[in-house]
Amino acid sequence: MPERAKLIEQLSIKCEVEFVDPASAACLWLADTECLESLIRKSDDNEFAFLLRKLLDGTLGDSIAAVSLRAWAGRGRSAAAKKRKLDTGVNAFNITMFNSMLTSVKCKERDNDMCLITRAGVPVEIAHIFPYSLAQPNSAETLKDVWDTARFFWSIEKVSKWEEAVSGPNGTESCSNLMALCVHGLGKRACFALKPLDISDDREKLRVEFFWLSVPSVYPERVEIRTPPSTSCLIDHGPHNTRLWNCETLAPIRSGDVLTFTTRDPDQLPLPLVDILWMQWTQTRALALSGAGEAREDFHSDDDDEGH
Repeated sequence: MPERAKLIEQLSIKCEVEFVDPASAACLWLADTECLESLIRKSDDNEFAFLLRKLLDGTLGDSIAAVSLRAWAGRGRSAAAKKRKLDTGVNAFNITMFNSMLTSVKCKERDNDMCLITRAGVPVEIAHIFPYSLAQPNSAETLKDVWDTARFFWSIEKVSKWEEAVSGPNGTESCSNLMALCVHGLGKRACFALKPLDISDDREKLRVEFFWLSVPSVYPERVEIRTPPSTSCLIDHGPHNTRLWNCETLAPIRSGDVLTFTTRDPDQLPLPLVDILWMQWTQTRALALSGAGEAREDFHSDDDDEGH
């Protein structure tokens, strides 16, 4: 952290920016150090430094980080998308929807129709890891913004792996992008995140580490760029005293618990892709630090997973 703090201080001085929105601050404090170093070098150019300041402080509108994190959280699917949903009516049952339903069935089979985190059988929904809404044709521009913003804060190599993981022929509608969960609402609000650890050579076992995430108690419009986002260590509960238990062992689910996901058929019923989980781990922590994922009165998120 000391190295990161020094780099952010240098960036602040070069760009002459003291305050940014919480989303920009969260992404900067989670960014790869090599990306921070690159931004500092490029800021030797006064025009670049000026533009960077505007992109971070929101002078030109919402910051690039805020736009990207809102898209990741599935907030505010475009009006055009909603209109199209209404206009299509019975014609909505097309090949894409059929494939989505088929993939959901596969996910339920893989996960034994049980929540991967709590092992509860009811209620379980099939949740996308990479948001379903970002894969829709009308979201192409938003998706491009998400990838461009990701490359701003994280290495090209890392982001390319994330992008490749969801760029297959089935896009987001793949078993490897789905999880059976009864706690999906908590995940969308950035109350917890899963850190991928490893996957077995035969691709039949995947280990992840569970972490409760703290969210800010207040939501300032601007924060000091040089001050690390305030976090507290949550061990056995999430925000607002939220708690979960393993329904098989009755043990409370705590930060640091290692969960093992399994499949009997890694080809037909593949486990979640590690690269998609890494993106989830990064983006969800940024959501938590910025407060962008927390439920508020004006939070009207479309359900990315309705119909599954």
